[in-house]
Amino acid sequence: IFNMKGVGCCLGISFFSILSQLILPCCAVMDIGHFASSATLPITQGFNPGVAPPSFIFAAEQNAPPYDLAIDTMEPYPGCSPEFATLCAIQHSVRLVTWTRQSVCESITLGGTDRSEALEGITGGQYSLEQARGFKVFVFDRSSGEVLADSLRPDLIGERVDGLRSSSYVYQPDLLAHAAWVTSGSNSGGFVGHVSTRFFEAVPGGNESKLRVDKVITYMETCPSGEIIAVSFKRDPLPRIKRCLPLSNALCAMQNIRSVAGAVLADMLLVRSAQDLSNLLYDTSFTDKYRVGSFYSFIVMLTGLGYPSNNPPIADALNTCLAHPTSQGGLIGSNYTNLRGGGPETFKLMEEFNRGAWTGGAFVAYDFNRQDYKKVALVAGTLWNTSAFLVTSGIPHLPEPVELGLSCDECPSTSALPCSMVNLASLLAHVRLQTLVPGSTWDEISFDPWFGASGNLSITNKHTGLWPSGLHFLATDYNGTIVAASLLQSSIGQNITSTTSWEAHLALANYAEMGGGWVGFPSSDRPSSPGMLVHILKVRKDSQSSYLAARIDKVWGPWDSSCSRSYTSNCSNRNAQVIVGAATADILASWTTADRVLAFEDIALRQGPYAPSATNDFAVHIYGSNWKCHEVFATAPALGEAACPPELDAGAIATLESFLDLHHFGWTSIPWQADHMDFVHVFVSRISWKPLGEAVNFEELFLLTVVSQEPSPPRCSNDADCPPQSSCDASEGLCHCWAGLIPNQTAIQSECGGFLAGRMECLDLSGRDCLQWNEDLDKYSMNFSNCRACQPGYFCPAGKPTPCMKGQYCPEGSSAPIPCPAGSSARGAAQSSCDLCPAGFFAAMAASESCTACSKGTHAESAGQTSCTICETGNFVNITGAERCLSCSSGVQTLGTGATSENECRYCMAKSERFSSEDNRCVPCLWGFGAELPSDTKCHLLEDTVLIALGGSVSLLAFVLLIASILRIYRRRLKGILEKESAICDEIVDIGIETLCDFCLPMAVMPASAFENLTMSEYDSGYGGNRSAHRLFWFDTRKALEEAQSGRDAKVIILSHLSAEMPEPAAHLLRMQQAVDEVIEKRQWSKTNVYVWCVQLSFSKDDRAALDLACQSLYTYTKAADALVMVAPPMGNDDSLKRGLASLEQDVSCRAVLLARCCSRGVGEVYIRSSQGLEEASQAWACSLAKVFDGQIQCCHNGLHIGSKPCLRLSLLLPYLGLYYDAISTDEPTPGQAFFRETVLPVKEQVFPATFLSSNVPGGRRQKVTFFGDLLNRLDKKVLEEGGAKPATAATRLPN
Repeated sequence: IFNMKGVGCCLGISFFSILSQLILPCCAVMDIGHFASSATLPITQGFNPGVAPPSFIFAAEQNAPPYDLAIDTMEPYPGCSPEFATLCAIQHSVRLVTWTRQSVCESITLGGTDRSEALEGITGGQYSLEQARGFKVFVFDRSSGEVLADSLRPDLIGERVDGLRSSSYVYQPDLLAHAAWVTSGSNSGGFVGHVSTRFFEAVPGGNESKLRVDKVITYMETCPSGEIIAVSFKRDPLPRIKRCLPLSNALCAMQNIRSVAGAVLADMLLVRSAQDLSNLLYDTSFTDKYRVGSFYSFIVMLTGLGYPSNNPPIADALNTCLAHPTSQGGLIGSNYTNLRGGGPETFKLMEEFNRGAWTGGAFVAYDFNRQDYKKVALVAGTLWNTSAFLVTSGIPHLPEPVELGLSCDECPSTSALPCSMVNLASLLAHVRLQTLVPGSTWDEISFDPWFGASGNLSITNKHTGLWPSGLHFLATDYNGTIVAASLLQSSIGQNITSTTSWEAHLALANYAEMGGGWVGFPSSDRPSSPGMLVHILKVRKDSQSSYLAARIDKVWGPWDSSCSRSYTSNCSNRNAQVIVGAATADILASWTTADRVLAFEDIALRQGPYAPSATNDFAVHIYGSNWKCHEVFATAPALGEAACPPELDAGAIATLESFLDLHHFGWTSIPWQADHMDFVHVFVSRISWKPLGEAVNFEELFLLTVVSQEPSPPRCSNDADCPPQSSCDASEGLCHCWAGLIPNQTAIQSECGGFLAGRMECLDLSGRDCLQWNEDLDKYSMNFSNCRACQPGYFCPAGKPTPCMKGQYCPEGSSAPIPCPAGSSARGAAQSSCDLCPAGFFAAMAASESCTACSKGTHAESAGQTSCTICETGNFVNITGAERCLSCSSGVQTLGTGATSENECRYCMAKSERFSSEDNRCVPCLWGFGAELPSDTKCHLLEDTVLIALGGSVSLLAFVLLIASILRIYRRRLKGILEKESAICDEIVDIGIETLCDFCLPMAVMPASAFENLTMSEYDSGYGGNRSAHRLFWFDTRKALEEAQSGRDAKVIILSHLSAEMPEPAAHLLRMQQAVDEVIEKRQWSKTNVYVWCVQLSFSKDDRAALDLACQSLYTYTKAADALVMVAPPMGNDDSLKRGLASLEQDVSCRAVLLARCCSRGVGEVYIRSSQGLEEASQAWACSLAKVFDGQIQCCHNGLHIGSKPCLRLSLLLPYLGLYYDAISTDEPTPGQAFFRETVLPVKEQVFPATFLSSNVPGGRRQKVTFFGDLLNRLDKKVLEEGGAKPATAATRLPN
């Protein structure tokens, strides 16, 4: 496996002997159907697989896989959706294509009206399946690729399927070859992986559409007349839930096995060669590609050559394990039956596995390693090159452990407590999995105490104990018939309307169909009750859809009105759980987003049932999924930012995250900055919510309430009455710990985790680890009698260890993490020391998570460097990460420092060559001409030539003929040089266009709330300092920013300002901060959603590579931003508007930003901030600065790039080519287009100059350098060839 990955060579071990005999010679390596790393175009070379395509296995007597074996209701993603690669997506695509082909191919082949009506029927959605909602059929011609029908995108009819409209950059030249291969000859159909724009969407609220390019898998079959019937689904795996353990049959566990098994199956169906299969098996066994936490799949070979064509080869299956992630691959190559101990039970299991794979997929229940519970596995099979493969992933058929009540007793279903809601959801998940077990019946489930049946409750499971009394489920089909019940089984077969209304039944059925979850209802049997909270899940059993439902009463638990959260006590333990449970129920019972806002208002503002008069000092804090203030607080008028919960530090969040990775709710301890508390007990719970009846992702919320760690202080009359290290306060009559010590309770924690009252102890826990495994509680807990020094790699601020984060280290006994010094890094968490950067690498800043390789032309000779050294003249480095520079050969030199190639190691040959500064190479002179010095850029007539001509040793005719011959040779050489230069120019044009696709450098921004509080020293620390201080936020892609803008109304303000030294830097920063506040106020934006981008903070100006990438992103930055502010610098005592603006207007960088913004979005939302305040920029002012390069550029002005450093103008070449292309390739009437046509085109030769004068030559002499040259003409030609808008000339583009 190791050697086959990527190189295609074999290992002589048993597994590869099997693989080579049964599959293909393993050295026949191809890469067909795989995606390029750029995620755009799968390019293949020489398409000739030589074998039939893989196929999905189902029984021979079936026309298509059976639907009932699919799981179509896994929460939180309802139904089987074409958005994800799952088993049911594969089943639906095969089933739908097969049915459509059988229905329409005869009519299509007949032609005429029959053909037209059949194709129109497909486009109109006539051929769809009730269970396969969202899966859409399309038809295209096998030879030409023309789309003939499409029920999802009728607008694409007439386009070519291998290069759809508006997506020429995903043109796929081999797609038709793939389609022809999987549907040709004996190949009845097959799966093809490619990219597609069929799942096209418009940007919400935008003025233009956004093309979405997706990786998809398409199943295809063909009609006899050559039309291909196809259905696509996306290649993305079903979202995986990381906060989930494979220890139970919880809803999240079911989703995770669907995700990992579906991903493996999808890639198995795209296998084209032994190398493809080897890579897939390697990734399954040794990487995390197909894993999520401890969830995994494994692959077994079912049979070899000559499998039976009619009957599943169950008895003769090889059962060879090909991939398994456990035991470091030690199971690979072994017979899976033997691995499980053999015997009749094992062979029976493998028969069930085989049968499930050979009948289109199934759930199989089996005994797991002779334990007292079963395991349920999802199995399916694929067939390729005469071999069958089984893919499976499973979980234990065990419910989650039953949660205990307030005092570690039975959790009641008569009140809304966290334990009752978790137990209810666990019961329904347990029942639903049983419905998938082959052979299970509704009666078996209804009368089995393991599923909550009333009656003989002595039957227990060693992992779960008894279900609480009063917790029962009901199963009802969509017609209203009760099919199962764990209480009052006599109601089975009756209609549910005997106990509730038909409208309520329809609401439950509709909600189940949309994914299920929690819903609040009034109580029909107890009208005086505040209502009930119902949990609903959809199931499909016996070819029938039903819903499972279970309920608890939506009432508060027992409340102690005399209790306070100021002390740890028995009553505070109970009250905390009661109030969090009540808040959870109110949020889950919210049918709409508006209802949820009302619940938030009651909880956060402490009104209604949460008023202080009713709850004393107990309060519930609501946090969003990122542990920040929920976005609703910024938008709901009654809430506002003042109602936000206290901000949590990184240590508190880490503690809570770790705790909730293992628990739904419970007690833990964290640092707390509010309420005059330093360290507190918290009762925390995580919940998921979505609006009723909406098929959207569930939103994760966190609720917590705080209780002081201080125990109820002992009463005292003097110090002798108090515990050690405490003294008596005579005025209060209470004992208090000495300053700097923490009062806490020792060993008084209930078996269910609650903190109870106990003896007060005063402890110093700084740098001490008091966490210890508690066998009785089966978890870690605090043991203050056995504290020890905090272990290396961890810090202990108050008795509990927290791992050091990347970029930090913690020696033994640390109470806080220490940043790694510059020149070192900590690549992983929990390091006790930092690693010096090796030679060839550097770390410029403290707290670095990794070292950076020295760029080409630089080196670092020793370890621990904070920067790289530029190679001196006469040396070069052509790789990154070099320890030393390489010397040029004897007798040659480079023309400057920092050479990146050996080609730079030469001088031009005197008297035969001249130096060309345009492309940094030597060019031959004509015969008789030469250069006096190696750096001369012009050829001169040589003295020897003159003497020969005057001496008369050659006749005039011979001299003329010789000159003519030399000119012919020169022309041929010049033609080759020009052709090469033309190819380079075309490549530059293409790269410039590519800058439009996405950010070349992630957009680093600072929240406006952090920017307004920025000090001068923090501002001066630049990108590095603010990155280390965690003040920055990154939008990695344009898509990420657009999603933030549309999803949570994020706004980005770009500040354009002088980056050189200011006369009054502090005043300049203040003016920038004022500008941001004034724009926010003017636009009435919420400050919590606004981010700021500026040169000083958003990238390292000392990093030339980052500077170039930021410049290349200039146009996409400004186009994506919501506002641009031109900040005129304060000018000391003469801070006049004219003088301040003049310095800004003269700067090329500021001009460049302004022009990019105006050509993309127009002058709207462009502001000037000067000594006169904030004002909107005028069209005339922006037009006056359109000639960007007439301004002053710092590098030329200060002589900063004499030597080998290029002029900063060149960094603007690519984004301005992209700007030009974007403007001329469409005629869409936008403000940016109008500015470009009216302002730029009439003077485009000055806006995009062909050349400029540079001082980038030895000695600092100025020299003409090619800039845009003829690149604009090439762009015009490219647009004409693409069939777009006309070339951008004033005559053709300006309005009449």
